[in-house]
Amino acid sequence: MSSVSVVLCTFDGAEFLVPQLESLANQTRPPDEIVVRDDASHDATRQVLDDFARRSPVPVRITVNRRRLGIPANFWAAIGDARGDLIALCDQDDVWLPSRLERAVDVLDHDPQVGATFSNGRCIDERGTSTGRTLWGLAGLTDDLLARLRSGNELEVLLRRPLVTGATVTFRSSFLPLLVPAPPITHDYWISAAIALQARVEPIDETLISYRLHGANAIGLHRAAALPALVRYLRDRSLRQRTLTTQFHLRQALLERADRAADPLLPPATRQRIDRELDLLRFQLALPERFVRRLPRALRKVRSGAYASGAIGRFAWERDLFLL
Repeated sequence: MSSVSVVLCTFDGAEFLVPQLESLANQTRPPDEIVVRDDASHDATRQVLDDFARRSPVPVRITVNRRRLGIPANFWAAIGDARGDLIALCDQDDVWLPSRLERAVDVLDHDPQVGATFSNGRCIDERGTSTGRTLWGLAGLTDDLLARLRSGNELEVLLRRPLVTGATVTFRSSFLPLLVPAPPITHDYWISAAIALQARVEPIDETLISYRLHGANAIGLHRAAALPALVRYLRDRSLRQRTLTTQFHLRQALLERADRAADPLLPPATRQRIDRELDLLRFQLALPERFVRRLPRALRKVRSGAYASGAIGRFAWERDLFLL
């Protein structure tokens, strides 16, 4: 059986940290170690961690950063500290169900073609009360997308948008040479898409964590209804630029990793499609804000057929034409 490291990153998380730590200690398949990186917290987080480490039945290794690294850098530093065959990512404010680790390890140990797993979860509020939402519902992970993921089209599906919540991810540490150095996008999106270059990313259709939604969430899901979300995207230029930039960096990094591999990781048709999408993303990022200047350029791009693949999201050309 593979060894497994739980990687937990903390920052000013004392308010919700105790129930999460207790849920790690109560796993039906205990981790072999819990690796913690605290990002120079100002509250009682360190005391909570030290108290837990003293009574934990599982070895706990705590590193406190002298200065703040920020979420992505702190997660990658913590991942680099892990010694297990498998790495399970953990947020400070959630609660794991007892079978969270057991189910992930079982899938990975029984199928060597699977490089990473992720699961569904229920959303809870500050008090731990269910909101009635699920992670997959918020991410827009439909039955059709699930079927496509399971049919071996993980990369194609994940290129469209992030669907994997990092707090549910377990992956093989053998993929670290592929993953680092990471591009400037969220760690969970990069891990799921990059591993899909070489292996299967297996969805576990079970609720394995309680994912806490609260006003202090640093990153994660805050998905609104479809229409308000679209209106926000149209009106918020900085959000649009961040979304397009993420998609650009993701594709650029995937091509770089594919090129440095000894064996081809991308079929020629897939590589050509990603190259075309990169060209379109460069164009979108360079579009002027003023409608009168943007409209003729966008119309020419639409007529060229560059938006035809649809791989960078539905209604892409409509957004570029009518961005408010």
